[in-house]
Amino acid sequence: MEKESKEIVLKPARIYFLGNYIIVALIIIFLLLLYFIFDMKFALFPTTQSEMVSTLILLGIFGMGAAMVEQPEWERLRIKFIVTMNEVMEYKGILNKERVILPYATVADIRVEKSVMGRILNYGTLSVSSFKAGSDMVMKGIRHPEKIHVMIQNRVNLIREGQLEMFGKGKEPEPTRKERKPKIIESRDELENKKKELLEMIEQTKQVFYNREIDENQFESTIEKFQQQIIEIDVKLKKLDKEEKD
Repeated sequence: MEKESKEIVLKPARIYFLGNYIIVALIIIFLLLLYFIFDMKFALFPTTQSEMVSTLILLGIFGMGAAMVEQPEWERLRIKFIVTMNEVMEYKGILNKERVILPYATVADIRVEKSVMGRILNYGTLSVSSFKAGSDMVMKGIRHPEKIHVMIQNRVNLIREGQLEMFGKGKEPEPTRKERKPKIIESRDELENKKKELLEMIEQTKQVFYNREIDENQFESTIEKFQQQIIEIDVKLKKLDKEEKD
């Protein structure tokens, strides 16, 4: 897994196939026993029936071991997940690639499952279910699944907070004078980061609308809300500029 960035590429970890490597080690030991103790010889061109039988047995066992070693590499080559700022993408296949896109706005549930060995070696299965049919994803054997879980959940929460209309939530009542909390002064970096996130969420909302997952009224109201928040941030930034000049 790459370091935290706008895009994170995930593949099944080789440690997830630890059982394969243990079986291969046992196969190697068994081959050595057959070769040195039971005097089973490998012949490229066998001349006797016993040599033919020995060669076939050794080749069969060796082929089984080779298949167990190659399976993890084929799985890593065949399956890939990309976690972006707006969605999770799944790619399957080697020659014919199949792509599934799961926007964060359609995420229903996220779960992490770990075996005993997974808890020790820090790998597991991350399942992301969707409101959209056919978009569920199961990321088997990835490293640090809790970290990816938190990353996706934070992005989903951020989008849900900005798209209250999409989930049927009404406006909360205005707090009374006694209930009002003191204003929190935000720094320039916090304001600029919040503005950047709002711009990214606008692009995400556009994509959701283009995919016909929300209607025009929901789209317009959500975009209007984001734009209003951006205007408020711009006002605060101008106020900071003025205070710095003074």
